[in-house]
Amino acid sequence: MPLNLPGKSISKPGLSPDEKYTDAPKGLVIAPFDNLGNQLREVVQQAFSDIGIAIFRLDDLRPGAVWVNAVTDAIMASDLIVVDLSRYSPNVLYELGYAHALRKPTMLLLSIRSDVPPPTDLQNYLYITYDPDNLGVLKHEIKRNAQRILGGN
Repeated sequence: MPLNLPGKSISKPGLSPDEKYTDAPKGLVIAPFDNLGNQLREVVQQAFSDIGIAIFRLDDLRPGAVWVNAVTDAIMASDLIVVDLSRYSPNVLYELGYAHALRKPTMLLLSIRSDVPPPTDLQNYLYITYDPDNLGVLKHEIKRNAQRILGGN
């Protein structure tokens, strides 16, 4: 069920969210660029699409876009950010810190197989735990929590 929220029309350098979602809330996935990170981006994109949230795809950058500017622009323009902390990644931690500094709503993910504990400053946050072999449950949890966070049903 799509969210029924007032949308925002944005234009940021280097970003091109899907045109059909111009007025939809915007979302972003921050995860390491590895096989699991790619699977998570797909699951979150499907979950967001099901409820009417457009997702920034940093792999769809316009030619000439500066990577760091595109990432910070996407974080600034996002209404909700999903972050996977299951594997150690300085870039993921930096981007999460930037999102927190901007007071952006975030959903933190942690694999049940993670052997990396969250940093001390993030240990008291609420995490959505997931099984990498059953990402369908994660998709449902992302949809449910996104609707709660953004004020949908």
